Amino acid sequence: YWDLRGMQRPGAPQIVRSPVFGIARGVLSCRYGSLLIREGTRGRGEFDAEAAAALDLFDEVAQRPHLTLRLFLRRGQSLWLNNQRVLHGRESFEDDIRTGRVRRLLRTWIWSHEPPPLPPTFLAFCNAFDA
Repeated sequence: YWDLRGMQRPGAPQIVRSPVFGIARGVLSCRYGSLLIREGTRGRGEFDAEAAAALDLFDEVAQRPHLTLRLFLRRGQSLWLNNQRVLHGRESFEDDIRTGRVRRLLRTWIWSHEPPPLPPTFLAFCNAFDA
């Protein structure tokens, strides 16, 4: 269960059920958000020690140094990722107006004319964002 935390389109449920992994036309897809899953599962009253241990293990494996790429984006740079194929995240950042270190982050959603195949089990999550 995912708690979409107000990011869903008007009228869509705030908590949706969608798996982390799925396969469509032989292509593996993954969608993971530790906080959203923890809050959604907790909101459904199904967050227990086993669920916490599974998410903790996923977090630990996903953050192993030999499996991660760390980079620092500079002014004018952008990074484009397919949310269904690449796990990604960011580290915490605190604006410091005195030194001019202020982060400006713009999130963009792009729909392609020929989207990659998505597992049918991902549709509840997708439909919460796109009518």
